[in-house]
Amino acid sequence: MRTGGPALFIAGGGGICHGGDEWSARTSVGSKELNVLKLLAQGLGTIAIAEQLGIDPRSVQNYITTLRRKIGCAERIQLVDWYNRMYVERG
Repeated sequence: MRTGGPALFIAGGGGICHGGDEWSARTSVGSKELNVLKLLAQGLGTIAIAEQLGIDPRSVQNYITTLRRKIGCAERIQLVDWYNRMYVERG
């Protein structure tokens, strides 16, 4: 049995996220980050998300970068996969 270090989980697109405890990651996601993540999961791009939320596209990019760091995913598709597992499937 492996002990110590972050747990690994496979995310959509075949990538690996170093997510550690997924539940801890879920509870660390703020409401604005979650709004961005919901729209990202609906297939919207940076500009469309910015327009939908009434914020600058650079803010959207910053939220996505922060989410990738918190969750440990390298790609947007991995964030979407994580969102679906943590919020859609679990409710």
